[in-house]
Amino acid sequence: MAKAPAKKAKKAKAKKTANRSDQSKPWQFQKGTSGNPSGRPKRDAEVKAMAREHTEEAIQRLSELMRSDDERVSRSACADLLDRGWGRPSQAFTGPDEGPIRVNLTRLSDAKVRQLADIVDEATDHT
Repeated sequence: MAKAPAKKAKKAKAKKTANRSDQSKPWQFQKGTSGNPSGRPKRDAEVKAMAREHTEEAIQRLSELMRSDDERVSRSACADLLDRGWGRPSQAFTGPDEGPIRVNLTRLSDAKVRQLADIVDEATDHT
């Protein structure tokens, strides 16, 4: 008689799991559907255009601040000028001891390997 409640609990858990698979990844957009169908708000372009009108003045001000006696102000202005002129330096992704990242896929099931391949394929720019 003690087995009946356990059976009931198992059925309830299976039902919950089945319901969850219907909504497997609710945070993801359906394939072929845009997450932002209206595109970027038009206001964004206006704000960018207004800000760009001040580029020359801003660069001039940063070059003045670069010569500041306050080391923190000078360093920050220098970094900002270099970032804008040359771009930020790239950062390498490395594993332990600055070595390469090693991934052992042999521990994954065939289903997980297929799932990973699908994710990589979806994220790859095929243009």
